[in-house]
Amino acid sequence: METAAKDRHLVENHGLELKRELPPGSDSSNKELARDLASLAIDGGLLIIGVDEDKDYALTPVPLDGLAERVEQVAGSRIDEPLPIAGFITIESAAQPSEGYLIVRVPASPRAPHMVENRYWGRGDKTKHMLSDAQVERLIALRSRWAVNAEQALNEWIAVDPIAPDKRQRAHLFVVANPVPPREKLMLPVLEGNYPNTFRDLVMATRHQGGAFAPDVTTNLSNFSTTAEGWAWKSYAVFGQREEGLDAERERETGALIVEICENGQLRLMCGRATEDFNGKRVIIDDLCLGLTARMVSLAAGVSHAAGFLGSWDFGVGVTMLRGAVSHLRSTWGFAGPPYTANNYTASTRAALAEIEAGTGPVVERLLGRLFRAVEADQVAAVMKHFA
Repeated sequence: METAAKDRHLVENHGLELKRELPPGSDSSNKELARDLASLAIDGGLLIIGVDEDKDYALTPVPLDGLAERVEQVAGSRIDEPLPIAGFITIESAAQPSEGYLIVRVPASPRAPHMVENRYWGRGDKTKHMLSDAQVERLIALRSRWAVNAEQALNEWIAVDPIAPDKRQRAHLFVVANPVPPREKLMLPVLEGNYPNTFRDLVMATRHQGGAFAPDVTTNLSNFSTTAEGWAWKSYAVFGQREEGLDAERERETGALIVEICENGQLRLMCGRATEDFNGKRVIIDDLCLGLTARMVSLAAGVSHAAGFLGSWDFGVGVTMLRGAVSHLRSTWGFAGPPYTANNYTASTRAALAEIEAGTGPVVERLLGRLFRAVEADQVAAVMKHFA
């Protein structure tokens, strides 16, 4: 904190609000705090308590006990609609550990604009202000369009499956993730220029819980390219030249894997090996579906950090050509569960940044839990560990 203050990195701007303190028990200070939080919620930002802007950004340690709880209470009771906080960071003072600084991460809210005492609040370059009727109408109109983004994006991604319809022998997995609220050119400053190295770092940092599978994003991607929407990293099976014949087509499909990052922050994944034929049965590759979905949730967190995005994410998962498939993990235990009865599976969910930072499991469960319950794989401990 001291270095940031001395180097004048702690200067109020569109995404940063500074407060010297929150006077204890003050109704007026709670109202002011609510306005600050509501104004930051349109684009997301940070509120730092313990820095005095009026005194050349001097550090002024404040009592930390109960401070985060007070901010959370104000966000939930003084703002309409209530505003969930993305998280808190406390920094103790070296001189007095009971005092220090509180950093409040305010998400870019999908429900913005938010109201405080019957007034909507937004933020300019440095300060908050009441929004005009025209500004409120524009933001509400934008909000109504965000609601259909994940489902529409998933359907559009499935429609451009790189494996021709007459060549498909397996179920294919599709995952999309949309930042909410959307940001035009969100990733341009991050990936423009030397995009392969940054792209690789983001993907290689993803994580999942469970066993190994193939193809995987950390071992089977080999070719970078630009796309109509942004940048892609593809497996050789997708872009490489292949011989003709059944074996060549089988190899192309089983090895097909694409990860794409769009300029607006949308993330996409396609894999051609969601099922395989084993011992006369068509089986769902549980580890692969769970693991790649978890990696995309993890990638969303990495993209948020790289782009300074504090909003939520809409995730969508689709698996095509599933009819008749059973769980692989369950069948290897000698008692295959019931086959899946529909041809396609789709699911979507919204998750705040704080949730996906805490772990991928709950989001993956919401996306794939219904599929695995349908084939009774939820009773197999080896599958459920992915959701821990």
